[in-house]
Amino acid sequence: MSKNYRKRYESGIRIMQCFLERNPGVGGGLGRTLRMGTHHTGRGNSTLWHEKDRVAAFRDYLRALSFRPAYWPAWRSMLRALLTRRAP
Repeated sequence: MSKNYRKRYESGIRIMQCFLERNPGVGGGLGRTLRMGTHHTGRGNSTLWHEKDRVAAFRDYLRALSFRPAYWPAWRSMLRALLTRRAP
């Protein structure tokens, strides 16, 4: 599983969602949106650079922005994906 980057991020997202559902008072507000944005952006980056799947990567970037529209790492990743084909 360590080389399957997409599955690793999917597992992290599921674990975080389950934790937040079971503990609604923990990690609310800004902290939750930043964590979800970070996970979705990371999964998008892994999907793009390791699997070369641009559609799935942009779907993840947009999902990250749905949690926090001003999340700069997602915007930066989208811009990088549009401007270059080389991994960072």
